[in-house]
Amino acid sequence: MKFKLIDKYIFNQIFGASFVCIALFMIVWIAPETLVNIIKAVSVKTMTVSEGLKCVLFSMPLVLSKALPVGIFLGCLYSFDRMSKDSELTVIRGCGINFWRILVIPILLGIVFAVLCFFVSDRMVPFATKNLYKIRKEVQWNHFVYALKDENNNMLQLILLKQYDTQDNKSDLIVLNFNRKNISKISILSDIIISKKVVMSDLKWDLYNNTQYVIKYDGVFEDVKYPEKLSILYGKKAQITQQLMKYNLKRDRELTNKELKKYLRILKDEEINDLYNLNLNFYLQRFFHSAMCIIFAILGCLLGYSNPREQRLIGFTIAIGIIFLYFMSLPFFNLMAEKQILSPYITASIQPIAAGFLIYFYKKYKGL
Repeated sequence: MKFKLIDKYIFNQIFGASFVCIALFMIVWIAPETLVNIIKAVSVKTMTVSEGLKCVLFSMPLVLSKALPVGIFLGCLYSFDRMSKDSELTVIRGCGINFWRILVIPILLGIVFAVLCFFVSDRMVPFATKNLYKIRKEVQWNHFVYALKDENNNMLQLILLKQYDTQDNKSDLIVLNFNRKNISKISILSDIIISKKVVMSDLKWDLYNNTQYVIKYDGVFEDVKYPEKLSILYGKKAQITQQLMKYNLKRDRELTNKELKKYLRILKDEEINDLYNLNLNFYLQRFFHSAMCIIFAILGCLLGYSNPREQRLIGFTIAIGIIFLYFMSLPFFNLMAEKQILSPYITASIQPIAAGFLIYFYKKYKGL
């Protein structure tokens, strides 16, 4: 019964503090830029008040996914710091309760926060992001490059779409065809096609209003033709290319785990290594970022625990530094994965591993 009362007390302390920290983090994150931009848009009537409120609502899931690990971290730190200051932890340990037994409730709360964080990242963030783009009437655009190769990895065709967007608008399509003769290991350009209109289907791509520049095998320009219709990318290649174009327009936050896994399979099959590594890093980060809720819960308790005469500002200073380094290093590790300098399994897990080592050494330092 004594343990149950202590657990309930610790739960109430940490849960309340974590909730306040999450709320403050979200306010601080949203207020400086997002909220100001929404207020400006409403004031100049490019957005209605209703749309502005919806934008605020749909901006919250992305911030919440970042706030959950920070909230449990600071909540545990604050709660254990206050209990240390009031000598409550000293009394509890004096009753014969081991410090790691006290951590049972923080760890269980960390697990609950981790599951919630994963659900928010997987379901709520993609849903909210898509609706946010609709409300803001944002049109996402990109360019597209696709290389078609044979079984020997020789270049057959290079397809370049200058620009396309989510509303199915497309600019000029350029196709570079290469000589299929295996006379040389070097791919020789045979002709260049510039198309004004492209119609895509699961069977093939039809090109209309074409200008075709024919090039001799020795690289000398030979002739200009104006075929009304040409076709490229038949069957499965047409389907794969359209899927790549669709995913290429989206950021990782718009994709659920299921969609991201499908995208990864396509990238791996097509050997598009830079995008594969980057998106694999994003996929793995969703798991490790959620796991940080558990790691941060333990670390927060350790940083908050102190003896009666110890300086308590040190724990909060270390915590702020850890949070700052955690979020500031994410773009760096994303770049390392994209450039294939480090494996995505390393870039996604290095922060939780570093935090785990910090827990181990801080535990030794505290003598727990």
